[in-house]
Amino acid sequence: MCTSSLSLNTLTEGASTASRGSPFHTLGVLTVRKRFLASKLNLVNPFKDRICKVFSTDGYFTFEDVLGMASVFSDLACFSLKIEYAFRIYDFNNDGFIDEEDLQNVIRRLAHRSPLSEDAIVSLASHQILEEADLDNDKMLSLAEFEDAMTKSPDFLQ
Repeated sequence: MCTSSLSLNTLTEGASTASRGSPFHTLGVLTVRKRFLASKLNLVNPFKDRICKVFSTDGYFTFEDVLGMASVFSDLACFSLKIEYAFRIYDFNNDGFIDEEDLQNVIRRLAHRSPLSEDAIVSLASHQILEEADLDNDKMLSLAEFEDAMTKSPDFLQ
């Protein structure tokens, strides 16, 4: 599990044991707000664990990791950088390719509230996505193939 090097649990414990006049009391209000925002992100983003894994150092977020993540998700980041990190997030088995199993994981996460059968997920991954994006027919997407597919996707470009 990915945690911050200055963990929310540590801050919360400090805030709950501190008296009202201490600096930790103010920090406690800030912590509650951070925890609320973090919980909203956790509810919305089905790739939160992958994002954490890709951007963190040894399972812990350092300040530099947060800055790196913010720069990649910035509107000012170049397209190729966004592609590279999206590729790493979707490469669940970390083998340098997005294969059928990775694609199925992506589809499951994106459709977690939709009733898709396993057959539909397999069909989407192998028959629709791979057939269209796998240019060398090796049953997996390289970074170059992924980038080519994403340049054709108006949703990714926004």
